[in-house]
Amino acid sequence: MAIYFNAVGKIGRIKETEKFKEVETHIYESGWIKKTLTFNIVSKGNVGRMRIETGYFGDQQGEPDFSRMKAYGSDGPISYEKKNTEDAMTAAYNKFTVNINEKNIYAASNAIKAFENGNISVEDADKYNLHTKEDAVALNKELIGNYKKYIFSYDFFNAMVKIVTSGKFANKLVRIGGSYEISYSENKHQFYKAFTPNRFELISNDKIDTTEEYFELNFPFIYNNNVMTVNSDGTNTNYEFNGYVGYYDNAYKMEKKKGHEFCPITFVMHEEKQAKAFEKRILGSLEEADYYSVMVTCDYINGAEKKDITLEDLTAAQREDINCELVTLDELKKQLGGKVYGEAINEIRYKSYNVKNGISATSYTDEDMEEPKHVIPEETKEVINNMSSDASDNDDIFDLDI
Repeated sequence: MAIYFNAVGKIGRIKETEKFKEVETHIYESGWIKKTLTFNIVSKGNVGRMRIETGYFGDQQGEPDFSRMKAYGSDGPISYEKKNTEDAMTAAYNKFTVNINEKNIYAASNAIKAFENGNISVEDADKYNLHTKEDAVALNKELIGNYKKYIFSYDFFNAMVKIVTSGKFANKLVRIGGSYEISYSENKHQFYKAFTPNRFELISNDKIDTTEEYFELNFPFIYNNNVMTVNSDGTNTNYEFNGYVGYYDNAYKMEKKKGHEFCPITFVMHEEKQAKAFEKRILGSLEEADYYSVMVTCDYINGAEKKDITLEDLTAAQREDINCELVTLDELKKQLGGKVYGEAINEIRYKSYNVKNGISATSYTDEDMEEPKHVIPEETKEVINNMSSDASDNDDIFDLDI
């Protein structure tokens, strides 16, 4: 169980400070090196902060020791030197992809096949410049060179650093996806979340005009009978659905729940009819259980959303022009660009649920939903409390054509 995200938008560079950098490197005395890349994806006015990390053993200059770098798969550890073998690619648990083709890779590949079979259309031959065998070889090389698969986070990290920092993709529409990683601070009793991509794709030129921006979350929503609350400020009413989402936390793998933890999560609806219908759907006609599960898709809202212009968005003078038939609302909307930015909002907004899989009862209990905790023997606590520490709290693979 986890939260997965998919988004279409544009890359946004972060504002660096003395303490906060776009690319950060931490080198520890043990020889462990941790690198972090941070950037934004801006989608319909919403901003999602992306974080890509990699860690490895190396020297004090940050150079990796490839002999100690391992990936893991169904057949056990995979050495770095075998990363591109077919067996390694198939067996690896973690996979990353980068596609920076401006041409539609599937359509272009089909055009190459049609050329080789002698039945390519004149339109496609001109579109992809496929007139000779050399043209087909060159196009195929271009498509393969701009599409990469990785099984090591180190390689994916380096590729994404090039993409983000080059500036070449700054105004390009891209598709990105991965997981919304959850971690927990037991000292602060606080959960933290971070968008962690594992897929990056440039929207091809033939899809730009028909591809809409969006930022979606998909996750199994775990809830009980007290799932909905209603909050109103007198002007706006939010129907909040409160529950949990499961995630794995390696820091607690030795504890009772074996690292299988749960984080509170809330998504909202704004229409009473929709909210009450959903509440009825997910609570009705189910077998007796403490907690239930349903897969939901939500919009991630974090920023000033673009919305259609309405009369309420216009000035008094503009509304008077419409009333006096000096201009129509549709004509004025065209002149103003059709969209405006609303107020800044931060929420997870319901979009749909998985009707096919439906709702199911679970065996989870209230105890499962408790915050993660380490169970430390009293004698160990006493030793730790008597200790003093100065420890800190700070816990080219291929050539892109950029």
